[in-house]
Amino acid sequence: QLPDGSLVVLNAHSTLRFSSDWGKASERSVMLHGEAYFEVVPRMRQNSTEPLAFVVRTGDGEIRVVGTKFVVYERNFGTRVVVEEGSVKVNPVNAKAAQTLLAAGQLSEFRRGDTSVVTQSAGSGFHTTWWREDWQLEGTTFAEVIRRLEETYNVRVEVQDEALLQRKLSGAVENRDLEILIAALAKALRVDVSREGSVIKFGDSLDQEQ
Repeated sequence: QLPDGSLVVLNAHSTLRFSSDWGKASERSVMLHGEAYFEVVPRMRQNSTEPLAFVVRTGDGEIRVVGTKFVVYERNFGTRVVVEEGSVKVNPVNAKAAQTLLAAGQLSEFRRGDTSVVTQSAGSGFHTTWWREDWQLEGTTFAEVIRRLEETYNVRVEVQDEALLQRKLSGAVENRDLEILIAALAKALRVDVSREGSVIKFGDSLDQEQ
């Protein structure tokens, strides 16, 4: 929890930095590397009726909010923003275009210097539920699930049949325990699964064995 009461949940291999006088300046600014879920508490500027902005910066740009719930994901491909509640403004580094407004249920990806920011529907709540006890899947590709598994649990996933990567999954999957999670995924996909240390292997189709 940040000094202003805002909630931040960091994913694995992620860091958040802010200054020692945070919250006393003209804005609440943090620097993110990796992925984090934010629930920002609205605050007013000292001796003012104007809201105190909350700014998340990555190597690709900044996300400016007042009070909302959202996820910021910053990796080599760029930065992804998914808004769960409220709205945010997105501004890539060195961009000449005006800030782009994202509303609840919208997703945007951008890189440093992008001249425009493309928004789209975020679809399911998968992007914002990785830190909760259940992952909400709704037409989510197995490739997306694999990326989430690898980054959240620091594992490597191998798939014998690459056609599985485009299979779409729907429903709630328990996220409290890795073994339970991969067993549920294997059952939904109807494939064998095994684990050796940090390597998870999704193998042969159970349908072929019958």
